[in-house]
Amino acid sequence: MLALLNVLGWVGGLMVAGAYMAVTTGRVTSDSKVFQLANTIGALLLGAACIAQSTWQPAALNVLWFAFGARALLNARASSQRQRTRLGTGKHTAAAFALVSEGADCPALIPVDTCECRPAVVLVS
Repeated sequence: MLALLNVLGWVGGLMVAGAYMAVTTGRVTSDSKVFQLANTIGALLLGAACIAQSTWQPAALNVLWFAFGARALLNARASSQRQRTRLGTGKHTAAAFALVSEGADCPALIPVDTCECRPAVVLVS
């Protein structure tokens, strides 16, 4: 069992180092789900290996690292759910409208895709 935890600790270390390298080279951003997952799972594996070997200082650090990553993932999930609730289905499509003159004093907003004129103003919502 100790050998398995040792291997998992190495995997966790590679995950944390790989996530850091991906951010520093610009391949992912620090707020991306990939980065947060790699950091969180890597810290969990490293922490388990440290606890199994009774190395308490790195174990404590990795438990904190795991907690920070887990919180970031939960916050991202809650933010995503709030955004989906605010937008209805979670899919937002922009609509463009043209301001056209129907008469001397009667401007109107009509969808651009149905407009046969050449509008001077296009509003996007």
